[in-house]
Amino acid sequence: MFGIATPHLTPGLAAIMASSELPCGIALSTLVLGEPVEALQVAGVVAILAGIVISQLPHLGRRSDIGEGRGAGCRARRLAAAARRVGREAPRR
Repeated sequence: MFGIATPHLTPGLAAIMASSELPCGIALSTLVLGEPVEALQVAGVVAILAGIVISQLPHLGRRSDIGEGRGAGCRARRLAAAARRVGREAPRR
């Protein structure tokens, strides 16, 4: 699924998903299979998650389309904004 979705994601989001794979695998193996987690594994998971958070700090203040609507509504808003920039009315569906 990750390989199929990667071409449709931004490079930053793909990197976040790839780096979060190991913490998710460790968490699920602990919860589902009951495997013990060593302190070094916990430290590695914390380091990975901290890296993800630190890499996203510059983007926290920016507004993005992720999570704010998808599909035709989001596309229609972008088309309307682009049309306003060039001084034309947005195309109707």
